[in-house]
Amino acid sequence: MSSSQRILIAYYSQTGTTKSVADIIHKVIGGDIFEIRSRTSNIDSYNDLVEAFKRERDQNARPDLLDELTNPDDYDVIILGNPCWGELFPNATFTFLEKYKFENKTILPFDTHMGSGLGSIVNEIKKLCPKAIVKDGLAIRNTRCRNCRTDVEKWLHKNGII
Repeated sequence: MSSSQRILIAYYSQTGTTKSVADIIHKVIGGDIFEIRSRTSNIDSYNDLVEAFKRERDQNARPDLLDELTNPDDYDVIILGNPCWGELFPNATFTFLEKYKFENKTILPFDTHMGSGLGSIVNEIKKLCPKAIVKDGLAIRNTRCRNCRTDVEKWLHKNGII
């Protein structure tokens, strides 16, 4: 990957777990960082979060994002991080991907999980962004997120980022 390519690290993080991995990636390669947030992002209670997630999933909701990504066309590589909930990413990420599409961009997905691995996240990204190049994903178990730098570096190297 050319050092002149612009990298965006976009992530959704409800509890800070996925953010911790995004921060590690940022320390390794730099680039710009963008937090995907919706109203659901501000729910503190785990039980309320689970209920909101179920409601959004059942309704196939696309929650409004709280922030806009400025100049999405400026980026060549999108590193996309999410928790894996019920085999998928949060509905706010559906909104994000449907809004920006990232045509002719390279997307590297990563997720944090409690045992589900990547679930169907990679396939969903390919469906939502059919003109993007979607690379192999990285699944990091929640208990390893703060100590995953070696895994992150191997994944970035495998995908030609470093």
